[in-house]
Amino acid sequence: MSRVAASSMMLLAMKTLVALLVSKMAPTTAALAVLAAEIGNSRSVFAERFMAVTGATPVRHLTELRMQLATQWIARDQQSIDRVGQKLGCNSQAAFSRAFKRVVGAPPSAVRSPAGLYKTQSGDPDRIRTCDQ
Repeated sequence: MSRVAASSMMLLAMKTLVALLVSKMAPTTAALAVLAAEIGNSRSVFAERFMAVTGATPVRHLTELRMQLATQWIARDQQSIDRVGQKLGCNSQAAFSRAFKRVVGAPPSAVRSPAGLYKTQSGDPDRIRTCDQ
């Protein structure tokens, strides 16, 4: 496969990941297998190519996108933590708060503080999980 074709496939895959984000579909292995099949790859080949292009696994990338949205909704839009968790498809505020802290390195309430998240360290990238895990 040419480099241009591979890049085009990854662009399509990233657009589909954004669609998953919007639809609140969990980034499960099954969902990623469907996504990979849509662009003609196995799940493992897709994940490998996605990682080569983005530097992150599809699940990690989607989770980080979700938490970026969450940060924006809490800080800029002043939405409640509970509402943000619901918008992202989390089963509970506690599950959302745990996922947020794992990814961002601080609880969602820190986004509202005067210091914001600028003084916190990012979360452990090896512990990226979804709200339900």
